[in-house]
Amino acid sequence: MTARWGTARGLLLATTVTAPFGLLIPLGGKGWTLAALVAGNALLALGVVLANVIQGAFRQQYCPPRLLGRVTACISVASFGAIPFGSLLGGVLGTALGLRPTLWLLTAGIAVTPLLLLAGPLRTRRDLPTVPGEA
Repeated sequence: MTARWGTARGLLLATTVTAPFGLLIPLGGKGWTLAALVAGNALLALGVVLANVIQGAFRQQYCPPRLLGRVTACISVASFGAIPFGSLLGGVLGTALGLRPTLWLLTAGIAVTPLLLLAGPLRTRRDLPTVPGEA
């Protein structure tokens, strides 16, 4: 994907195309609607994996080798550190609103997060920078 469209466009594609499929998750239930849950989870996970691979490769190219371990550790702390807060938020909202409305709310948030990438300079680039200061 990145060889064909570039790393910046690949990251945008991975997130914008797959994130809206998260909206299938709240449709899941008993019977045939279980397929919506499975498809939504699978496609959302595909986008997350693709984006993580592209971002990981970007960090390895962009960061000086002496800083790469620190940068990777900081990203891990931020990512994994957010999990308890997301769990707490999900529990509070699930208790207050109910499970399905909470799923709708949170998956809608996931579906619109690619807009953050589209709002910045990434949308005009083919590739992510490989060295600091690269325009």
